[in-house]
Amino acid sequence: MKNKKGIVYVAFGHLYLVMALFSIYTLKKKNSQLPVMLITNLNFNFKKLDFWSKNYDTVKILNITPDKSREIKTDLWKFTPFDQTAFIDADTYILSELSTAWKFLDYFDIALKVNSLKQLKPGKGDQLILDSSTYVRDVTHFNSGVIFFNKSNKTKNFFKYWSKNYLKGKSIYDQVSLVETIFKCEAKILPLTEEWNYFPDEKYFAAKVESPKILHYTNRISYSLEIELLKIANFLGFEINKIKKAINLKRLDRKKKIGRFKWFQMLFYWRFFSNYEKKNWFL
Repeated sequence: MKNKKGIVYVAFGHLYLVMALFSIYTLKKKNSQLPVMLITNLNFNFKKLDFWSKNYDTVKILNITPDKSREIKTDLWKFTPFDQTAFIDADTYILSELSTAWKFLDYFDIALKVNSLKQLKPGKGDQLILDSSTYVRDVTHFNSGVIFFNKSNKTKNFFKYWSKNYLKGKSIYDQVSLVETIFKCEAKILPLTEEWNYFPDEKYFAAKVESPKILHYTNRISYSLEIELLKIANFLGFEINKIKKAINLKRLDRKKKIGRFKWFQMLFYWRFFSNYEKKNWFL
């Protein structure tokens, strides 16, 4: 592949594939020349997509179950065809060009966001790392939703260690083994600021923060976003009802996490700021 820089997505299951394709669509609007490699377990007609480049975008289909997707993510060094890679989670969209990040890789091996708050989620924050001496909640935490990295021996060892510790660990979350890997590896790590991996909140919907470069919505699937995802699902001939059900399950997870009051607050912003969302994210 001629282009030495590129984006890798890992998307297993119909909803994640749809989300990844929407993210790629937004990526191409600001970064039209960046090639994409999409790793999935589903065969689909990507040639139908007008934002897909037949010349330099590729699909790699792996015959494994969706629960194994994190095994691919933690061992990504083996799969990327690029000298400089941006791994981006499926549940994102891109609001800016990404040229600055490639400059970071002239000085660092890996770049990813450092979280401003402690990791308190059960299954993450309560896990022991560093020879079982320290809880994840007591150390600096990083998010693996966006990772820029060079393909070098140092990053090879980084992903090798991350993969090994994820497979032997007790947590289903890859970020527990990621934190330990960052502490122990030799790779030079740049902590990225929030704009590179931004979780949308009421401040964003109320236009009280500057627009991020990459928005990582996770289970915050607004009604406007749902419409965009269903458009892609329908275009590819996926079962719409199954996609809707999967979206509602993600919303339910969000509601459980933030509580009833904040959930209704989020619903309010989704309803009454939908035009702002469409204007800034989808057009």
